[in-house]
Amino acid sequence: MEIIQRLRTHYPLTWLLSFAQLARSAFFSQLQVKLNKDKALKAVIKDIKAKHPDYGYRRVHACLPGVNHKKVQCLMGCLLYT
Repeated sequence: MEIIQRLRTHYPLTWLLSFAQLARSAFFSQLQVKLNKDKALKAVIKDIKAKHPDYGYRRVHACLPGVNHKKVQCLMGCLLYT
């Protein structure tokens, strides 16, 4: 899925999906699930930062069991909490 995302800028999406034998609807469905998951996690990070504005990504990560530290760092960067 991520490979298709990266190659999408260089090759037509229809060609990539046919090569991967993946339906167009399945591709966009998975993409939507990932975006919704990130949206929920961003909301949790915002709540933690509102309660503890001095927390960095390491302390925020400690409050989120089961979430990769790289994911927390990336989302905090997107939210401009770096």
